[in-house]
Amino acid sequence: QVQRWNEKRIQLESQLHSGAFPFLSKERRMINMSKPMEKVTVHSSRVGRDPSIIHEGYLYKKTSNVRKNWKRRWFVLRGDELRYYRGWKDLVAHTVCDMLLCTVRQVKNTELRCCFEILSPNKRPYMLQAVNENEMNMWMDAIRRAIESQLVKQQQRPSISRSSGKEDPEIALLLAVNERCADCNAANPDWVSINLGVVICIECSGIHRSLGTHISKVRSLGLDRLSRPQIQLLRRLGNSLINSLYEYGVGDENEKLEPADPQSTKEKYIRRKYEEKAFMKPFHSGTDDLESNLFRAVECDDLETVVLCIAKKANLNVVNEAGMNALQITEAKEFVECHELLILNGAEVS
Repeated sequence: QVQRWNEKRIQLESQLHSGAFPFLSKERRMINMSKPMEKVTVHSSRVGRDPSIIHEGYLYKKTSNVRKNWKRRWFVLRGDELRYYRGWKDLVAHTVCDMLLCTVRQVKNTELRCCFEILSPNKRPYMLQAVNENEMNMWMDAIRRAIESQLVKQQQRPSISRSSGKEDPEIALLLAVNERCADCNAANPDWVSINLGVVICIECSGIHRSLGTHISKVRSLGLDRLSRPQIQLLRRLGNSLINSLYEYGVGDENEKLEPADPQSTKEKYIRRKYEEKAFMKPFHSGTDDLESNLFRAVECDDLETVVLCIAKKANLNVVNEAGMNALQITEAKEFVECHELLILNGAEVS
């Protein structure tokens, strides 16, 4: 085990000296190449590898200081957490995120190679860089396995939000009228997409996370603390209303998902429903543009029309003749749920 670890470290050092990282300047690479290679021996009293470790190795991350330079850190994916260590002299573990509420994706629109980012609620994307494409794929696969493992464990636990006497009364009312998953019709869902306004099961929540937070912001009713406006918004929208819009074009009942459908079938359907909007109810705005319809809808607290305008990608930050945007109108009129819907879908708070 120790020999394998040493060999791996030497391999990583070799890749670093050879200029595998494009963000290193030419001068920096020349300095690295001129340095003699040293074999670093790691002593360990462990007989075998820690079975709780899913994956570990060096990755590069941006520092949080003003310079935003890249630093190499030792990352360890263990159980439900991803942590990193600054170095062998500093063995304090720094937690990146809890895997249960995260998703991972490759970063393609960048000059840097072999980059991926971890997305989690209420946090900025966490970008990391691997030494090569193979390592990047290994890390992404390991993180996805960790997320799936945590979802399975969570599914096997009794539902916190439905436990008698422990739930928030408003959440209890929300669940009472949304007894089935909005996507696959599974019973007793206790996850939500707060910006779409639907209650979903734990399996579909994993697919929603893979869509990205610009499409679906996923929360657990048992693990997360939702704000009062978010709960009120979910109660006003809900599965019945949203499905009447997002599944408007689903003609045959056989097209709809069932709880026992394979994960690949569920993912294809959910992507078509929310990403491609393949079944979306048509929105005939007449001679007016989307923004004019949006202003009329927020003036009278018409959430259904606001949802359609958002789905059709109306500009939520444009101002009317009075110099007010949609968010300012809802604030002035104290339309709490409509105000929250706009914020969750990208309206800028001035």
